[in-house]
Amino acid sequence: KCHVEDTCHYPGMRKFHAKVVCEELGYEWDIWADSQKDLEDDIQKEFMRCDEKLRDLINKRAMTKQRYFRIG
Repeated sequence: KCHVEDTCHYPGMRKFHAKVVCEELGYEWDIWADSQKDLEDDIQKEFMRCDEKLRDLINKRAMTKQRYFRIG
């Protein structure tokens, strides 16, 4: 499950920060952006990337399972 943690704004640096965590993959991403809209867009991109990695992982698991065919 992917979610966002530690979202904050640093006025001195004029930056926005968020941490995207994907528990199933064991990854954490730090995202920095110049505006809140850019931060939201980058978070959406990270969620999409996480979904792709999860799909790839599921597909690899499915392909490694042995398949039995019955002919007759």
